[in-house]
Amino acid sequence: MNTRDAFRARVEAFLNSSGMSAARFGTEAVGDHKFLKRLTSGAGITLTVIEKAEAYMAAHGNSCECAAVHAAE
Repeated sequence: MNTRDAFRARVEAFLNSSGMSAARFGTEAVGDHKFLKRLTSGAGITLTVIEKAEAYMAAHGNSCECAAVHAAE
């Protein structure tokens, strides 16, 4: 699994465990409601954006969400 796929899996695990929509996550985490769509389409995602998304997931995850996110790695 490459880095992009691993990151996408962590985001999808977070969304599944939190029940949050992809658009809401993108807007709140990185300011882009199409973030997940761009990620899955192969569009370039900067390290800064990945770090913002990771920080958002860490700050908004509870123990169940964190377990699901790490299980996706």
